[in-house]
Amino acid sequence: MSAALHTNEFASRKSCSLQDNSSAWAPNDDDCESNLLVIGGPCPSISSISCDVLPPYTCTILKTGQLRVKKEMDRHCQPATERRWRNFNTHLHGTLLDFCKRHHHRIVRRYGMQNMQVGWASDYLHHPFVIRAYNTATGEQFLLQTPTLQDMVEWIDCLQAAINISIDLDKRKMPTFVTLARSHYRHHNNLVTLIVNGAKVAVQTCPNRGSKSSPKSTKSNLLRSLFS
Repeated sequence: MSAALHTNEFASRKSCSLQDNSSAWAPNDDDCESNLLVIGGPCPSISSISCDVLPPYTCTILKTGQLRVKKEMDRHCQPATERRWRNFNTHLHGTLLDFCKRHHHRIVRRYGMQNMQVGWASDYLHHPFVIRAYNTATGEQFLLQTPTLQDMVEWIDCLQAAINISIDLDKRKMPTFVTLARSHYRHHNNLVTLIVNGAKVAVQTCPNRGSKSSPKSTKSNLLRSLFS
C-alpha cells in the first residue's frame, strides 16, 4: 500500500513539472513577431517582388552574299558523292549558316557553327578566294568561293565570330587576337598575312582533312591560289 502511494505521488510531481516547463517555454504571439523582426521580417508577398525585365536580344553577326559552294567530304575520310560547284544565296545569322536557291527563299541546307573550323583554303589552287569549312564532329567539309579577296576576309571573320559564340562559356576557348600582321607567325602555323586594300591582314587557314597529306603552303602556292 505504501509503495502504491509513493508511485502515485512521484507521477503527480512529474506531471506538474512537465506542465510548468511547457508553460515556461511555450512561445506566444509577441515572441513570434519579435523573432520574425530579428531575422528580417515577414516574407514579402509574390506581388511585391519586382521582376527584372531582360534586355531585348539583338543579333550582331549578320552576313549575306552570293557564294559558290562545293562539297568535299560527306563525313570523316569519305569524299563527297556530289562535288560540283553550286551557286547559293548564303545567309549567316548568328550561329546558323543557310544556303538558299538564288531565285527562291527556300533553305536547301542549314549548318550550325558549333564544332566548325573555318579558314582560307590556301592549298586549293583551282579557284581563288576560297574558304574551307570543316565540321570536327561529323567530318563534313565544304568550300565557299567569294567574289573578291576582301569578301573572303570578311566572310572568314564573320564565320569565326559565329563559331566563338556557338560554344558554351564553360568550354569556350579564348579567340586568337592578332593586332599586328607579320610575315611569319612563330606560334600560329595556321596564320598567314594577306594584303587587302593596301593593308596587311592576318588570315587563318584551314587545311584539307580529306587528303592523306596536306601540302605545305609555299609562297608561290599562296600567290597562285589567290590570283590564278
